[in-house]
Amino acid sequence: MENEPFLVLKSSAGSGKTYALVRHFLFLSLKSEEAFAYSHILAITFTNAAASEMKERVMERLHEFTFPKALEGENELFNDIRKELDVSPMILQERARKTLSHMLHNYSRLSISTIDSFTHRIVRAFAKDLQIHPDFSIEMDTEKFLEQCVDACLDEVGEDAELTTYLENYVMSNFEEDEDWNVKKGMIGISRQLVKEDARNILQLFENLHITEYELIKKAYQAKLTELTEELFNRIDGVFEKIEESNLTAQDFFNNGKGTITYLRKVRSGTFDLPGANLLKVLEKGWGKPKQTQVDALNPQLNETAEYVIEWLKGNNKHDFIRISKILPRIFTTGLLSKLNEMSQRIKTEENLLLISDFHAIVSAVVQESTAPFIYERAGERYHHILIDEFQDTSEMQWKNFLPLFENAIALGNFNLVVGDGKQSIYRWRNGNVEQFVRLPK
Repeated sequence: MENEPFLVLKSSAGSGKTYALVRHFLFLSLKSEEAFAYSHILAITFTNAAASEMKERVMERLHEFTFPKALEGENELFNDIRKELDVSPMILQERARKTLSHMLHNYSRLSISTIDSFTHRIVRAFAKDLQIHPDFSIEMDTEKFLEQCVDACLDEVGEDAELTTYLENYVMSNFEEDEDWNVKKGMIGISRQLVKEDARNILQLFENLHITEYELIKKAYQAKLTELTEELFNRIDGVFEKIEESNLTAQDFFNNGKGTITYLRKVRSGTFDLPGANLLKVLEKGWGKPKQTQVDALNPQLNETAEYVIEWLKGNNKHDFIRISKILPRIFTTGLLSKLNEMSQRIKTEENLLLISDFHAIVSAVVQESTAPFIYERAGERYHHILIDEFQDTSEMQWKNFLPLFENAIALGNFNLVVGDGKQSIYRWRNGNVEQFVRLPK
């Protein structure tokens, strides 16, 4: 199985994922007569507890391999690895003894860690090249940091007139949208976007916008909505004015106006669904009930208005209106997020700190610039095999960051492994992307 350069194990809970990972690690460690072969393996898992457990299991299994019972054929894992390596029990036991001894004396070379820890080591090692102060500190408590950003922003209220006005408008906007009035609570919720991968690129697009410009953007979009619907609403209003002038009610129309007059009212209120059979019927046969001459007199205007409505709904105007309507409520939020991002960068610079999520973004920026990133030169030389556990909780950015290491190992013909279970994905809140695991070949 280790002859394949890239193996994906899609296992379910209780199917022995950890056993399989430990087995592959031991196989690769004992495949060579070199006692330090294990140091060429990088095993990645998602939590510190899982990394510690895997280290313990690897060392425990190696220790068990040195027992006399292993030579007697009573250790199933020992037997499996011996058969696959096609070596004698004595040779495998001697390799296990030497590997365990080397591992105990060079414990730091046992590379079983979380993805965050590994990325941190890379960033720390190349801090100077990445133009980062080498003595940076790590803020592990993301929520605490985000609250600090919000508090710093609120501290400027009263001193920064533009920010004060903006927050007042934000509160009024929440009132209009029937949202929570608690400003700090709302800002903390918004600030969580700062650590989401997909928000970083969006924030870069707005980083040169001043907070006062968001109000101008909102007014421009509101004006565009009015422009898109002005003719539509004017025509419908004209119809209802004519109906009122003629002293007509819905009961004077075909089917008591259901699906016809009521439909026009729905469109006027902003419900932009295509019409049903009733409207299409009156366009052909007339809007009124039999012998209702007053309604018949309105047929030309009613038909013209209905046809315009249908044309408007089928054209780009409807799509533009819906798109802008979805954007409008988020404009204040985007401006506030941009301000919080500015505050976040200021605090990081002043206190010389980074969040865990920053490490992955830093590496991502380097990886995107080169197919052979300099930060991986040493890692690529050291690690011949990459093993990743709980891959379903790996984010898209993290996976792309690891691709150069996988590509290098695969190009050299070395074995690599990914293990996961899509049903056990629990870290979407940390940008975990189970879909990319599901798309991997079996």
